[in-house]
Amino acid sequence: MIRNILGESIQGYSHIRGNTECQDSCKQLELEDGAVILSVADGHGSKACPFSKTGSEIAVNVFCDMMAGLYNGYRSEPERLPSYLNQEGSLKFAQVVERAWKASVQETHLAMKRETPLTADGREDPGALYRMYGTTLLGLLIAPAFVFAFQIGDGDIIYVDAQGPQPVVMGDKLLGVESHSLCSADAWKRAVSSVHLRSWDQALPCLFLLSTDGFANSFVSDAEFEKTCVQYYDMLNTYGAAAVAENLKAWLSETSRLGCGDDTTLLMAYFGDDTPKTVPPEPEEPAAEAAPEEPEPLLKAADELSDQEE
Repeated sequence: MIRNILGESIQGYSHIRGNTECQDSCKQLELEDGAVILSVADGHGSKACPFSKTGSEIAVNVFCDMMAGLYNGYRSEPERLPSYLNQEGSLKFAQVVERAWKASVQETHLAMKRETPLTADGREDPGALYRMYGTTLLGLLIAPAFVFAFQIGDGDIIYVDAQGPQPVVMGDKLLGVESHSLCSADAWKRAVSSVHLRSWDQALPCLFLLSTDGFANSFVSDAEFEKTCVQYYDMLNTYGAAAVAENLKAWLSETSRLGCGDDTTLLMAYFGDDTPKTVPPEPEEPAAEAAPEEPEPLLKAADELSDQEE
């Protein structure tokens, strides 16, 4: 089995025309035992959030650092970590992430000697300061024995194998352009997460995709978005990770131009064969196929952990 990590953040077509920098960030971290941590974040980019690019950069760094620290803390008894994250651990982790992000925002703001917003009676307003750096956050830990997904705000974490796509975690979908944010008071309460056991002997190759909302919002429906996730899986299987990585920035730029025009980040972890082949052609719409029989999911819900421990 070969693992490939590839991704890009691109400036949205509407932001190019408006001369606005890309507000997205992404990061990957590979650990000694083969576990990998992935994270993407989407700075809000509104007038109330002038430093949201910095906020998204801080967010992905915080997630990777906090996730690595927690994972390494269970190195002597790794079998306990999935159960912990499936119970009270996910909420505690969300609280740690929020505190670390807000502390880093304050430190960065002071280091940059930026003006601190004040309340009407002249006191420092930390809530307004955090809003200046507002961002979403998505993160994924792919460990040898399990997968942990984490999300505050919009965006998608999708898993694809030969049986099709499925969400790894169900993020909250708000109306319009509204989104939960790390800058909110008690942002940890808006976090959603999931734990899945890994069964690598069941289905390979497979693909995990993390994307900011500019990706899914560029398609006319959820079905078209999921079809595109499958097309990336097929391209990786057919042409290899190197060819896909070489073309990824151009493909995402075209997706933004033809879609919603927003900044777009796509970060992928592909597990399988990676035999180099020719440069891929333009993606074609796959032919319709008969619906397969209901498969056994490769990602088993971590609710099964309690049964295994009894």
